[in-house]
Amino acid sequence: MSTPNQNQTLARENFIPVSIEIAYAGRRSDVEGKFIRERLKRPSWNGWIAATPNGTILNEEPYLDLVIHKGLQRWNELPAEERRPGLALENLGPVDPSLDLTPPAGGLILKTFIRSLARDAKGALMAPESVDLGNPGAPPIPAQAQRDHLWLMAEEAASLLPAQRTKGHRSPVPTFLADRICSFYLKDSATCIPGTSASKYGRYSGTLTSVVAEST
Repeated sequence: MSTPNQNQTLARENFIPVSIEIAYAGRRSDVEGKFIRERLKRPSWNGWIAATPNGTILNEEPYLDLVIHKGLQRWNELPAEERRPGLALENLGPVDPSLDLTPPAGGLILKTFIRSLARDAKGALMAPESVDLGNPGAPPIPAQAQRDHLWLMAEEAASLLPAQRTKGHRSPVPTFLADRICSFYLKDSATCIPGTSASKYGRYSGTLTSVVAEST
């Protein structure tokens, strides 16, 4: 199997990577939802697909290595006319901008990172170098962190500002935010494989402390 860096290079040089929030986008009533349901055949699904601009599936196997390599191989096997630059896209209908997800007005979007965790011999959580998905014949995959986002409403974001805003001041993070992070952003799995999910270890809970890094 290729290394993560090799996959990134192949994807960057030969594909246009697109990330889709499939649970919502696949149910849209406009052309975006139609493209996902009718061309990609995915009303709801996690994984990777290599496809042509008009939605012909090139590869949809469960491992990114296979999708990239076999998808690129299949693309190169297509007639030159179907691969030429400037190929016209089929008109599947209009896009409805009102269906686009937009951040809440005055809100805040925090970047979060999810990665698979494991237990060591003493039962303590640790960050493994690889994760065994338990699929017969498949080797372990690198345990890379995966990016996510945490959206806050305007009033929630405002509650993060401490009354004392001098540099170095420490204050407890509001309970609602600590609970949300523990419930949805501290996971033992970033692979969508049930056998390695957080349910295996139970619900997390805890407290967080914020520190003023700069003051003006």
